[in-house]
Amino acid sequence: HYGSRVRDVDVYYAPDPDSAAIAVRLARRSGARVIFDVHELYHDRHLKRWVHGRLGRIVRDLYIRKLSEVCRRCDLVVGVSKGVLTPFRGLTDNRMIVRSCAPAWFAAARRPGAPSESQNGFTIIHGKADLDHSTDVVLDALNLARKEIPRLRCIMFDFFLPSGDGFGREEFRRKVATLGLGDVVDLRATVPMEQMAIIASRCQAGLIAINRRFAGPCIPNRLFEYMAAGLPTAVPEYAPEIVRIVDEEKCSLKVDYEDPRAIAAAMVWLYRNPREREEMSRRARDAFLRRHNWQVEVQPLLSRIRSWYAG
Repeated sequence: HYGSRVRDVDVYYAPDPDSAAIAVRLARRSGARVIFDVHELYHDRHLKRWVHGRLGRIVRDLYIRKLSEVCRRCDLVVGVSKGVLTPFRGLTDNRMIVRSCAPAWFAAARRPGAPSESQNGFTIIHGKADLDHSTDVVLDALNLARKEIPRLRCIMFDFFLPSGDGFGREEFRRKVATLGLGDVVDLRATVPMEQMAIIASRCQAGLIAINRRFAGPCIPNRLFEYMAAGLPTAVPEYAPEIVRIVDEEKCSLKVDYEDPRAIAAAMVWLYRNPREREEMSRRARDAFLRRHNWQVEVQPLLSRIRSWYAG
């Protein structure tokens, strides 16, 4: 019904499976092209939250088969990493990696002399709080690190789903209370990207906290946001896509996010080594401005679209 009111479309850009299937139908009527942006683990993490056990495996296989059919009918399928696209069969020339980099303006929020989130303290930004982001282990690490870091604070954003996954909002609150972390943990509601740029720019370090189950093909946009803000980060040592970037740019520590002592040690190292932290900060921000922002990342995609209409 909606498609009957749309006219003169050259390219449909679909950001999720449902819209991709609809875009394919609309495009075939008008001769338009379709780009499907696979930026989530639709076949894995999302399904596991709702369907488990043997039924989960059956649903996953059916879902991959159906999504593969949609992908084959699209003119181009883009993914945030190679691992995200691997399960979908039949993709050859119509695939492209386009990472979810932060926009270049994100770096403008970091101004020399801007006030810190914690006056004369040490503030770390954790990002999304939930089980997949190792929040339960990070709480244990904060409990260890605060003995070595005066006025330690950690900013988190409430990403708990109503269904829960074994470590929901209530379990989080109980653990914070049990460990006595009320003056350390700052749990906030999610905010628009513009506000995130300002918050990150006032912190001293960032955590890319991801457990092994979620780490494989993942390149979270937080990595690029932290780089834009000039934050030295601690990243999961078992996330190859992330490690490849930070090894090239020399802007992060690598830790095991299933080991609270390793996480705490990284926090303490970043606190105790301000000169090295500043060097990592400079390299991260410079790399973002030169190679890892959206204005740079989107150029191959724009070139592909232009090639469809050359002449």
